[in-house]
Amino acid sequence: MKSEMSLVDLHFMVKELQFLIGAKINQIFQHSQKDFTFELHVTGKGRQLLKVNLPSFLYLASRKDKTLPTPPGFCMFLRKRLKNARIRKIEQLGSERLVHIEIETKDDQYNVILELFSKGNLIVCDKDYNIISLVESQRWKNRTVRPGIQYEIPSREFDFFNPDEKSVKSLLSDGQDALVRRIARQLGVGGVIAEEICLRTGISKEDTTFNVKKAKKILKAIKEIASSKPDPQIVYKEGKVKDIVPIRLEFYEGHENKPYGNFSEALDTILFQEAQVGAEAKVKSVYDKQIAKQQEIIDKQQKQIKSLEKSAEESKKKADLLYEKYQLADSIIKEIRTAAKKHSWLEIKKRLKGHKVVKEVNTKEKTVVIDI
Repeated sequence: MKSEMSLVDLHFMVKELQFLIGAKINQIFQHSQKDFTFELHVTGKGRQLLKVNLPSFLYLASRKDKTLPTPPGFCMFLRKRLKNARIRKIEQLGSERLVHIEIETKDDQYNVILELFSKGNLIVCDKDYNIISLVESQRWKNRTVRPGIQYEIPSREFDFFNPDEKSVKSLLSDGQDALVRRIARQLGVGGVIAEEICLRTGISKEDTTFNVKKAKKILKAIKEIASSKPDPQIVYKEGKVKDIVPIRLEFYEGHENKPYGNFSEALDTILFQEAQVGAEAKVKSVYDKQIAKQQEIIDKQQKQIKSLEKSAEESKKKADLLYEKYQLADSIIKEIRTAAKKHSWLEIKKRLKGHKVVKEVNTKEKTVVIDI
C-alpha cells in the first residue's frame, strides 16, 4: 500500500490543486505534530479541505480529522499569520518533493514551504524567504532549516520535468548495477516510475549497459510521463490496494484499476478507510487489553481457589485421621504435659528419642510431631 507520494505523484497533485489559487484561508487545524488541515473557501466551489500530512501526503480531503484538544503554539501562529489570507500560487519546486504556496494577507506576503521528504516539514517564510517559524528545526550535512535564516531550496542535478540528454548520460553512464536501480536512484523517481521507464523504452530492467541510444529512449519516456494526461486510479492486486496513481501506468497493466475523477478523491478514499481501520484496531486493542487484564485476575482467583480446595482437602484428611487416633494422640499429649511439669523440654527430648510414635521434639517451640 502507498506510504508516501512520489515526485511524479506530487507533480500531478500540484496541477490538480491549481483551482485553489485565489482561495481564502478560513481556518487551520492541527491533528498531530505533522498533520494539518487548511480549511479554504473557493468562489463557486465552496469549502475545500487541504490536507497536509508530513512527510507523506498532500491532497484535498472530504472530511476533517479529529483535532487536538488545544491548538499547539505553531497552529496558533499559523492562524494568527495566515487566517483570512489568500492563496496566490501553488507550485512544485524543482525536481523535489517540495511544494511552495505563496500566501497574501492584507498587509503582508508569506511563502509556505511543504517538505514531503525525510522527516517532513511545514516552513513559513517572509516574502524574502527568511524563515519565521516551522514545525521543527532540522539539520543535514549540507543544509539547515531553522528560524532566523534564509530558506535554501534543495537542488538536484537532474530535473525530471525539464530533462536534457546530457544530464541523463552523465547520471546513468556510471555504475555496474541494473539500469532500473540507477534510474530510480540517480534520477530520484523511485522504483515504480523507474520500472515504467524501462517498460516504455523496451529496455530490460536488469540491463547494466548504457549508451546514447538508451539515453534518448529514456529521455523520451520521461517527457511522456511528465506530460501524461491525468488518469487517477486505485490499483488492486488480489483484492487488496496495491497503489494509488495519478496517471495510467504500463507497469500496472493486468491489475484491476478503478478510475477516479481526481487524484485527491482516490487518495482520500483509501487513506480515510485506512484511518477508520486503524481507529477500530486501536479501540479493539484497548478492549483486548481490558479483557486480558480481567482474564488474568480470573485465572489468579481460580488458581487460588484450587489451592484453597487442596489445602481444605488435606486438612480434612488430617482431621479425619486425628479423629480415628484421637485416644492415642490424647494420651501422648497428656503424658507430655505431665512430664513437662517435672522435667525440662531438653530432658523430654532425650527420653523420647527412638519413640515409636513421637518423631520430633522442638524444645524451642515446645511442640512435638507424632506419626499416627
